[in-house]
Amino acid sequence: MRAITYLIATAALILNPMVACEPEPHYDYGPKEIQAALAGTWTATVGTQTVTFQVEFGNAERHSARGLVTSAAACSERRWVSAAEACGDVTTVELKLVAIEGAAPTDAQFMVGSTHFDRGELAMHIHGTYVSAEIRADGTVASTYGAQIMHTL
Repeated sequence: MRAITYLIATAALILNPMVACEPEPHYDYGPKEIQAALAGTWTATVGTQTVTFQVEFGNAERHSARGLVTSAAACSERRWVSAAEACGDVTTVELKLVAIEGAAPTDAQFMVGSTHFDRGELAMHIHGTYVSAEIRADGTVASTYGAQIMHTL
């Protein structure tokens, strides 16, 4: 009896590998909610250097980590860029930061580590220094690392 159970389970996995996967999670936010949180003018000070910038979104195309077989069935990731990687309910938005004053920050992205958006992490490099800020869904800055960061909606 046990052998038949294993045989049926193995056959199901071979015929349809997605049978072992959980359904893709439901995200209760999209690009509009993230754009609303990041809209406005940002000022970041690293040491004695200050830069003022605004966020310009990259490509808003959704890609799912769900393929024929994922590396961790309970995990997902979605990106609104050209690449999709695996594991963790994460949304990553690649950003272009447009300088208003000073040199524009580089390598900017915003990540939300959940299917619910109550906060996310804005990360970038300013004059070669890694800087990040925890941003609430209403656009307020909760905490910062590497710089003083202010947001004016």
